Amino acid sequence: MDNEHPIRDGSDLTDEEGGDPVCWAHLVCLECGAVTTEGHRPGCQSAKDEQAQSGSAPAGAGAR
Repeated sequence: MDNEHPIRDGSDLTDEEGGDPVCWAHLVCLECGAVTTEGHRPGCQSAKDEQAQSGSAPAGAGAR
């Protein structure tokens, strides 16, 4: 077995190396690239689809 690139479990990371051992990929909207827990970008169809499914109006809808 070739150990040129050993598997790392993150226990050897230091603060100086930065990064986050948690994967955030499941929170990223595939359409607009925004982190979905923070809200989609304006015009994102995925956000409109989610709102239609939940029955809620988009934030700021009807306000002028």
